[in-house]
Amino acid sequence: MQNRASLNMAAYPNKKNWVIDTYRGLFLKKAEEDYVACRVLFNLNLLDLSFYHLQQCIEKYLKAFVLDKNIEIIPGKKNECKDFFKNGHKLETWAKICGRSDSFFNDGDFMDDLSKITFLETISRYPQDSIQSWGSCPIALIKFLDEFVFEMRQKITHDQYEDVIDNFLKGCISSHPKLAWDFNITSKQIKNFITFKNDFFR
Repeated sequence: MQNRASLNMAAYPNKKNWVIDTYRGLFLKKAEEDYVACRVLFNLNLLDLSFYHLQQCIEKYLKAFVLDKNIEIIPGKKNECKDFFKNGHKLETWAKICGRSDSFFNDGDFMDDLSKITFLETISRYPQDSIQSWGSCPIALIKFLDEFVFEMRQKITHDQYEDVIDNFLKGCISSHPKLAWDFNITSKQIKNFITFKNDFFR
């Protein structure tokens, strides 16, 4: 059966499955990096930057799910790279696409929360009023993200990519360039950036 959701890349006409695995891995890796960045920045009280990465994390996980489950973005048409960009950053749009494969994404409350989070991509990058003035509670947003990431890690096949969250929890930061200054941060402290007030990662 032809894989209709494969990325239509002329350079890889005979490697459609490889392209799907590669792009899924890239989206997963970036999603988990955004999750770690969100959690670290939140604990440093850099809320605007934290919530930018919160929105980005959800968006990339949704796109990884589309690839993982071979969902056609436009029904009846093979997915192309441009299809992942022209739909923009609107999380509700991507959730509806994912909802064709899994009813988890069709929940009304879930969609309502996503509609609020969509705006974080813009308002968190530019001078604005506080996040709270937009009707969003910071702690509630973080709890929503924690649960969402936990659920997505159960739904998406995790292979052929670096497991960013697990490496971070283990304190595996030796691969990063040594900084000119020394933070003196222990592995336990690093783990706390993710697990602090987090019911889903221990």
